Amino acid sequence: MSLSSEQNADLSYIFAELGETFAFNGATIPCSVTFRSAGRKNDIGGFLDDFDVTISARVLDLPTPAPARGSVVVHRSRSYRIEQIDLSQINTEARLKCVATNR
Repeated sequence: MSLSSEQNADLSYIFAELGETFAFNGATIPCSVTFRSAGRKNDIGGFLDDFDVTISARVLDLPTPAPARGSVVVHRSRSYRIEQIDLSQINTEARLKCVATNR
């Protein structure tokens, strides 16, 4: 079993256990969500990035076309705009860093 297939299996199990989902273009995608407090936090070296939520999902679960910067996703009936997308080193997990659409 390759590292990629092992990580995909692990993420699939974890996201199923968490029971969290987000919606994009009519698709419901299993995920994990980390909430951050609003407002800019000053730290050594300057301001940290300011995101309301970070949504982690398996790349294999994302619909085609995949979410892109500026796309709107919905989690728990709240709409968020994707500001940044980070991929894991072996491209199995996408982290969508989002802000509320009213910001």
